Amino acid sequence: MALGLTQADLASLAEVHLNHLGNMERRSDYSPSLLVLLRLAGALETDAGSLVAGLSIPPPPHAVRAVDARRKAVKGRPAKGPRARRAR
Repeated sequence: MALGLTQADLASLAEVHLNHLGNMERRSDYSPSLLVLLRLAGALETDAGSLVAGLSIPPPPHAVRAVDARRKAVKGRPAKGPRARRAR
């Protein structure tokens, strides 16, 4: 669906700063908020799901490092909780 909007037009309609649109277009690591996505969807006369459908976005590196660190910390500890007690 071509609406013939410039980035400035879209930013104005969605009440989003023009920098958001530029960052979304240029940076693969940029994550707009849900509010920004909803505003853009409204301005584009579509639903927010269609804006992100089919995207495969890897988790940010800091999140991967945090999960890896947590796994290392947990590995080797005795199990805790009611299920662990029953298994002993």
